[in-house]
Amino acid sequence: MARTRIILHLACTLLTASLLLLAAAWPSQAQVGKMTPDRLQSLIKEATDVPEEIKFARPSILGFPQGVTVSTRQATRKAPNTNYYFAVVTPRIEDGLFFFKGTEKPFVYIMHRTDAHLRRVVSARNVDGKLSSWSGKAADDDFRSQINFWATAKD
Repeated sequence: MARTRIILHLACTLLTASLLLLAAAWPSQAQVGKMTPDRLQSLIKEATDVPEEIKFARPSILGFPQGVTVSTRQATRKAPNTNYYFAVVTPRIEDGLFFFKGTEKPFVYIMHRTDAHLRRVVSARNVDGKLSSWSGKAADDDFRSQINFWATAKD
């Protein structure tokens, strides 16, 4: 009886330790891609160093009040068939970072508004001129994919 209790106790201890190790190794929802704080600050600096300001045509879809003008400075990278953009609202606001990408054929733009902690605030997509809010697993996956792109994109 005592031997069974000891074996059961050891099995429970091993199971608990295994689960704790697995939980520690498993990426949390907050961990996104390979983006480091230094890399994000480097992207912010790169974008804000661009002299040209670009105004968002319809910022209300990204959570800004109707009628507000939103100006950004942007860094750009080209990949096969896709242009990637990282934008910073000027003047800076807490949740004024954008990751977005676009293709010409078909015409698709996908935008994600986030904060400096990479918590997605809102997403939208424009498919052939039809702009709409976007959420759910596909939006989450695209957000992570864009962050992964920028985490490793060469200057």
